[in-house]
Amino acid sequence: MTPLELRNDQSAPASARPGRPATQAGREAAPSPEDVAPMSRVSVHEPPIATATAAETIQATGPAQASKASAAPKNARVLNTYADFLCTAYGATRGRWKPTGTEIKSMHAGPLPDSTQRAELLMLAESDRALKRTRDVMLLGLRRLDGSHEAKPILGFVRDLLLRHPAYRSRSLVLALEHPNRCDDKRAVQTIADVNYRSLRWGGRSPLTKAEATACRANALHCLLLWFHETLSPRLPIERYHEYLRRELWAPPAMRRTSESNRVRILIKNRDHAATDLVCSLFEERIADLQRQVDASQDSALKATDQTRALEDSVVALQQDLDNTRTQLDRTMDDLHVERRERGIERAHLRDDYEKLRGRVLQRLDAELSLLKEGLHALRREPPKVGVMNDHAERVIEGLRKEVEHLRRG
Repeated sequence: MTPLELRNDQSAPASARPGRPATQAGREAAPSPEDVAPMSRVSVHEPPIATATAAETIQATGPAQASKASAAPKNARVLNTYADFLCTAYGATRGRWKPTGTEIKSMHAGPLPDSTQRAELLMLAESDRALKRTRDVMLLGLRRLDGSHEAKPILGFVRDLLLRHPAYRSRSLVLALEHPNRCDDKRAVQTIADVNYRSLRWGGRSPLTKAEATACRANALHCLLLWFHETLSPRLPIERYHEYLRRELWAPPAMRRTSESNRVRILIKNRDHAATDLVCSLFEERIADLQRQVDASQDSALKATDQTRALEDSVVALQQDLDNTRTQLDRTMDDLHVERRERGIERAHLRDDYEKLRGRVLQRLDAELSLLKEGLHALRREPPKVGVMNDHAERVIEGLRKEVEHLRRG
């Protein structure tokens, strides 16, 4: 039997018998949406209340006799309490074990198993070594079975039952069951998938056969994924569950290298149409999401290309402006050097002209002062010589006038 056929065989509802329509069995297995209640923290309370139902049968006669009692006529198996449901679900002869909506409401309103009844129910459930019945119970929906009950009895029962199973003894799996929000789901899935189920110890009982070990591996992984689905907040995306199932159960290495003819036969022989359609829809959503990402990336690439071209044009224009500015700066620096050189020469000529002018003016002033001194000396003599003064004064005036005219002409 291939892993796919084994998975389909395990996932088939218990009520699907030969001669019974598959649609009717599917309707019995599927929980109704109105029965699903929000999840709260896992806490198991054990009030000392005895139940006058199948739980009393367990306490009085033991699990073996209670299992026989569970095979009573159909009209006698009324699941009014949690003990009734668990006793019937894990009994030797299952019969009708899926509660109706009315029975689930009765379970919510009914009493909880006391500590003794709960211990015996756990002993009864330990006979489910391959975890098939535990998987079926979890598929019904732990939140649906517990409802708004604060104690969450079915969730706590399943947790304690899985903790007793040899496959869940590792530290990562214990953490996943006791504190799911603090565990690494990827590591936990890898751990449960790598367990050697043929070598598990069962307290003196014989080990699992090869077929039982294969079924136990699949059911243990299913129970762990269902536990994550029921307890994690926020929940894992559905793509994560598909990844774990495909990697650990659905896709053996040989299947990837099979021929096209064998692939067609596998598609034709597939009986789980709902699961196949779900997986295909996941791939279609993923492909559509990838296509949207590709389109967005292409748009971003086009915009980035346009921006790059615009920036390149701007860089070219700026480079040209820089070259022109450098050329103009070089010219300005040359002109400045020429101007500085010319101004230096001009300043030297002006300084020379100034010195010449200064020497000539000083010479003129010295000559005129000498004439004025001689004229003044002639006026002071007795008798004064006025003619000498007049002559010297006229000569001084004439010399100063010529100097003034010379200065005005430049």
